[in-house]
Amino acid sequence: GGDEFAVILADTPGANVHALAERLLDRVAKIEIEANGKRFNLGCSVGYTDTGENDTVDSMVARADQALYAAKTNGRGQSVYLSPEGA
Repeated sequence: GGDEFAVILADTPGANVHALAERLLDRVAKIEIEANGKRFNLGCSVGYTDTGENDTVDSMVARADQALYAAKTNGRGQSVYLSPEGA
């Protein structure tokens, strides 16, 4: 039901990724679009993870996708972290 994209932040501590995710949620929520005389606000959800010891790009993307699905299921407009150990 929406567009998804991935961002890889190499050598970025988890706390910085969390802060970035929260800023992104805040800024997107402030975007207002007008179409056909109606106003709409945008929203997004963020799922993110760290690199595990034996991770591949595919396993990290799959885990981040699980976190994103959890964010959407929990009401959208939020960020969810899934650790490599919790997968």
